[in-house]
Amino acid sequence: MNTDYSIRRAVAADLDDMMEIFEFGKQIMRTDGNMLQWTGGYPQRELVAAEIGRGNSYVVLADDGVVVATFALILSDDPTYRVIYNGQWTDDVLPYGTIHRIASRPDYHDVARQCFNYAWSVRPNLRVDTHADNRIMQQVLLKAGFRYCGIIHLANGDERLAYQKVDALNCISPSLLYYVKTRILPQYDAFDEAHQQAHAHSVIRESLDLAMRYNANTNLAFAVAAFHDLGLADGREFHHVKSAEYVRADKMLQKWFSKAQIEVMADAVEDHRASAKKEPRTLYGRIVAEADRYIDGDDIMRRTLLFGKKNYPDLGLEQHLLRAKQHLAEKYAEGGYLRLWFADSANAARLKAFQQRLKDAEWVDSQLRQLTGELGIC
Repeated sequence: MNTDYSIRRAVAADLDDMMEIFEFGKQIMRTDGNMLQWTGGYPQRELVAAEIGRGNSYVVLADDGVVVATFALILSDDPTYRVIYNGQWTDDVLPYGTIHRIASRPDYHDVARQCFNYAWSVRPNLRVDTHADNRIMQQVLLKAGFRYCGIIHLANGDERLAYQKVDALNCISPSLLYYVKTRILPQYDAFDEAHQQAHAHSVIRESLDLAMRYNANTNLAFAVAAFHDLGLADGREFHHVKSAEYVRADKMLQKWFSKAQIEVMADAVEDHRASAKKEPRTLYGRIVAEADRYIDGDDIMRRTLLFGKKNYPDLGLEQHLLRAKQHLAEKYAEGGYLRLWFADSANAARLKAFQQRLKDAEWVDSQLRQLTGELGIC
């Protein structure tokens, strides 16, 4: 059926329609021989309701108001995409959006393209994954301009084919992007496990997300994030000061930035440190400081232990655990020294949730002990 479509965020009243559409999606998969995707009651009603509450779910309406399709668009880092096998992401630096749970009613045509176009208008860097047996979706993705990138694993270990569509030129100067990828980011490989390229990528993505939200210069925010920890090459204690010196000393930056902008960058890099007692002097300092504090409880605990493993190799297991607990309490617990600079950011909500978990001493001890086993700390 050909029709005109409109797209809006889903509301609670759409839930019944969405669950019905997911059933249609399952029927199409089974008819095409895809017997293993969306099994075990997935997507569960509770999951879909939660996504509606978070503002991540969308519905597609026909011109008569009928809900004909649905999809989720999540504008944050997806943990299952951090490692990719047998390939690589088209871009692994810029902030991206992830599309999940796309389905439509039968007899409505061209709906998937409408969904992808809408998501692209929100974030011109999209990732999506699908089951190897979902031949229909694979064809749709390639037709929509997505590129096959490799294999990712879901949280339960299941494999999925991963795709990406990105337009980096909309955000970052191509020559600056190339310079940072080839000359700056590789320097992070020499740092401790908690501050290697994966960390730099995370800070860049979060910085660009904030820069776009607050109408800042994305090239400048990108460069600040890329340089923010280079001073670790000279030790941790004054790495923020040394990182600012690296900014001022890099003559290549004059190709993209004025002297005044380079000073703004140096100030921002110097102000990024979490233990700094003063508020960052500029918007770019606040952006990189916030991005460097990405609140992911599991990742924070892991990085805390990795830092201890690298810098205190003579500590025993119990001493490592004690050091980690003290660090978490001093920095992240209520009253800790960590400060965030955007009250309406997703980081602020994640920090509040993490602080609640840190109040449970047994949970903290259990999580840390599990991680020490995974990280080879004994």
